[in-house]
Amino acid sequence: MNYIAAKKMILPVKYEIDLFGSTHMMNIYRGCDHGCIYCDSRSECYQGGRPAGDFGTVHAKENALALIEQELQNRRKANASEMVVGTGSMSDPYNSFEKELELTRGALHLFDKYRCGVGVITKSALAARDTDLYSRIQTHSPVNVGITITAADEEVCRKIEPNVSTTAERFGAIKILADAGVFCGVHMNPILPYITDSEENVRRIVEKSAENGARYVLCYSFGMTLRKGNREYYYENLDK
Repeated sequence: MNYIAAKKMILPVKYEIDLFGSTHMMNIYRGCDHGCIYCDSRSECYQGGRPAGDFGTVHAKENALALIEQELQNRRKANASEMVVGTGSMSDPYNSFEKELELTRGALHLFDKYRCGVGVITKSALAARDTDLYSRIQTHSPVNVGITITAADEEVCRKIEPNVSTTAERFGAIKILADAGVFCGVHMNPILPYITDSEENVRRIVEKSAENGARYVLCYSFGMTLRKGNREYYYENLDK
């Protein structure tokens, strides 16, 4: 992990339809150490000048919280309360360094302070640590905590997502959030052919999601893009 400077943190969503209701997007980290073999964020089209293969190094944006507060202050007159900031689509906001750095938690404090909503996608059970903040934000703005779970079988999980929280830990995080009344659900994508596409796997994930209080199970992108960078890394790990 290392630090990089950032010039801007919160950007408007450019897509015509945003699946998670976000009006803006934010990445407080760049890169991810979860090691998922299928991650589309490894695609070369996203690298922005980074060296090939550098995605596994986490880059924390050292001035992130100061920039976020400044940008939210500037938007106060432009109805910051109508914003919903999405994070986690490019790099997980709950990587292994977040437990100590608490940059994501700091951002949630600011979203609560300036009364804007938040949508999160993560593969980490650490999201449950911030249940108190999600609960507070939800009193005034939309909240959606989406936890990705692709494999019900822990052995399969360890092969395709070697550094993430276990499947059981992620379901446990959903239960903590749901029991506190936080709107949360399960993202099941991608479905990997001959690996996670069995009826048994899909049923077990749906059933466990319901048992632990998930409000939805979503698979918004069944397959992989197999873009350059993503494709080579995936095939290499399939061979292993």
